[in-house]
Amino acid sequence: MMAVVLALILALARPAHGQVAETIPEADEEVEVFETAGDDFALAPDFAADPAPVFSEPARADRRMASPGLYSAEPDIARCEPGTLRNDARANFVNALNAERARHGLAPVAYDAAWDREVAAAALIMAANTSLSHAPPSSWRCWTASGARGAGSSNLLLNTASGDSAPADDADLVAQWMIEGGGDELGHRRWILDPYLTRTALGRVAQIYPDGSLIDSAVMKVFDFSGDDPLPAQLPEFIAWPQGVYPRNQFSPDARLSFTVVTGRPGTGDAAAVDFSRAQVTVSDSGSPLAVSAIADDNEDYGMANCLSWRVAGLQTGRRYAVTLSAIRGAPRERYTYTFRITD
Repeated sequence: MMAVVLALILALARPAHGQVAETIPEADEEVEVFETAGDDFALAPDFAADPAPVFSEPARADRRMASPGLYSAEPDIARCEPGTLRNDARANFVNALNAERARHGLAPVAYDAAWDREVAAAALIMAANTSLSHAPPSSWRCWTASGARGAGSSNLLLNTASGDSAPADDADLVAQWMIEGGGDELGHRRWILDPYLTRTALGRVAQIYPDGSLIDSAVMKVFDFSGDDPLPAQLPEFIAWPQGVYPRNQFSPDARLSFTVVTGRPGTGDAAAVDFSRAQVTVSDSGSPLAVSAIADDNEDYGMANCLSWRVAGLQTGRRYAVTLSAIRGAPRERYTYTFRITD
């Protein structure tokens, strides 16, 4: 099989819940993703990524369709045309997103087509400039005010690839945001697992060139919707990543594990009161503890309102791990336990 090298760039939105797009700070992370012998994607956060290639502007006949299943009207980056996603492509993404949320006991979200124009325009800006920004400057190619608004309230993702490549499927998009490139920032995961998220919209601009090179930009709206959404009927006691039986293709042992106590919407007193500053984390395999390191916590009031995260060495597929969190203050309980198993 031909080796494929991808450059993956994640842009992290870190506003308070409902904060306007103009105040979102920009924080980009870069990693490389490469194909392994087992056809799994392995994330290497410490690997120095080459700059994303800047494609020339080919004539319409010099590009290939990205995927006949994605678009009713194909995008054309050179002409600043974002294309139109098929209805079933939107539905497939929401299904993948809701499958991830269901693993954590979270209510499904609905697709809100009212935001299609903004997220499509945002995806076009990122693809045209092979860069990500939550506040793209007006000097960027294919810039529009609508696209800038969409970029300011969304998870952003950009894949570029050389060789015989194809756009990521919907479960892959969700996995890349959840794994976070193995980095320390967990904003994309926090928005996807936001227990109060009730709707979303997807922008996607994927284009394949005659030499097989690919550019694939995805934009998922996560906040700043118009109107107030009702409280979800389904709220778990906590959200842990991973938890329960968790699929291997949605996981990387290089990624941080995380835990959130669900006590109220971000910005409320109950949510802010959770205190992980003295928390202790134990991960064990049949009673034998694993090495836990790099424990971090915050109450930054976006996505999941509080977050405890850590790294653990030695995780293996098929093993059942028990996690115990203790010395938590300001939460309904001082001690929480759960298990997870990574499975094929």
